[in-house]
Amino acid sequence: MQGAVGTGGTGNVLSPTQLRRVLIRLYCSKPKLSVFLVGPHGVGKSTVVRDTAKYLADNPCPDSTKNLGITKKEFVEINKIRSRTAKTGTNKVITYEDVYLHPDNYFLFYDLRLTELEPQDLMGLPRITSLNIDKEYYSVTTYAPPSWAMLLSIPGIDGILFLDEITNVQRPDVISAAYKLFLDKSSGNLRFSENVMVVSAGNPVPATQEESTRYGIANALPAPLLNRVIVFEVSPPKIEEWRQYMDDTYTKNGVRTWDYTVYEFLKAYEYQYSWYGNEVKRTQYGVYENEPTPRSFTNLALISGQLYDHPEQLESVAIGLLGYVVGKKFAEFVKSKKSVTAQELLQNPMLILQNEYEANVRAELAHAIATMYRTNKQNVINFVLTVLRNLPTAEASKATGAKDFLLTMYNSLTLQERTELRNIIGANGLLPIWNTLLGR
Repeated sequence: MQGAVGTGGTGNVLSPTQLRRVLIRLYCSKPKLSVFLVGPHGVGKSTVVRDTAKYLADNPCPDSTKNLGITKKEFVEINKIRSRTAKTGTNKVITYEDVYLHPDNYFLFYDLRLTELEPQDLMGLPRITSLNIDKEYYSVTTYAPPSWAMLLSIPGIDGILFLDEITNVQRPDVISAAYKLFLDKSSGNLRFSENVMVVSAGNPVPATQEESTRYGIANALPAPLLNRVIVFEVSPPKIEEWRQYMDDTYTKNGVRTWDYTVYEFLKAYEYQYSWYGNEVKRTQYGVYENEPTPRSFTNLALISGQLYDHPEQLESVAIGLLGYVVGKKFAEFVKSKKSVTAQELLQNPMLILQNEYEANVRAELAHAIATMYRTNKQNVINFVLTVLRNLPTAEASKATGAKDFLLTMYNSLTLQERTELRNIIGANGLLPIWNTLLGR
């Protein structure tokens, strides 16, 4: 994929998963060169950088723990400091003093949204101090650095400074201050630890006036700056990458806290209504109409399951997050899917022969039952055997749907699971029916 000149394209395109691996490798290399990420809104740039920092806290680079006996570090988000304390992922309270006295125990992360800041937020405030030189006193100006910069300058401290929305800053004075962080790895008179990596992110430059109106103005970074950093273009994640991220991030005690139906919808309409689907690309969105991105689907998955008893509200929320076309389709998908669940099919296999289901609903139910083979094998086997026994006498149109269902489910299993299931079918005398279904 060759990036377009002037729109932020680089031709060096990585998925979020690929980018995370590269950032980990770069962080564990010396020197820690600065990185610039370019990509459309909502693809996961900031999430990848934050996840990279968390991973490095749990899996420090080999050299960073040499002779220290440390197997992992405490991840600390500096921007959550309140009254001299920082909240960590375990809700443990950490003070500035803890970090200063034991820098080897912590991995710092700071997310700076540059569009919200003044230059002094980046470089510190000037102050007048006195110098005593040979009994003569001189007044000089120095900088009182920001607290986050002081922390990142602790010798040997590990961390990542993330400068977000760098292309959207319209003030030259803020841009100049950000460049110093980006290129010199310093704030005011403070230079960051050699173990601190600076990562910046921005959006592509709009190619048309229509894009500028809808998405805002993104400024191209000058070539001399880009020549001093590593540039990566970030593409949206694949559907399976997104599902894995949701499971990793929103599963507690083995229970999903997000609506798996959103993933089922994405799989069923991957090439039509996902963030890179054909219908999405063809849709003309209004200025204030939302559109489907990995971020908006994430937000939907966190709330949609709580709205199933209120279909009108679910549809409204889905449209508000995904735009009219995709949001409406998702609401319809939920409505049709609610007619039967995979668990209900397992309890009553004849439902697959007594009712007709839309192709996308049938496919998702088949995938769901295939997944259950690993956790509820005997019930899945009983389901398959029951359907096969009753298939010859079923109504033609419903039998065709049941055949498609069984083939989809079978092809969703692993090779070992397919072999095992076929042997069981043969042991029950149903292999002729099964072979007919396979077209043999």
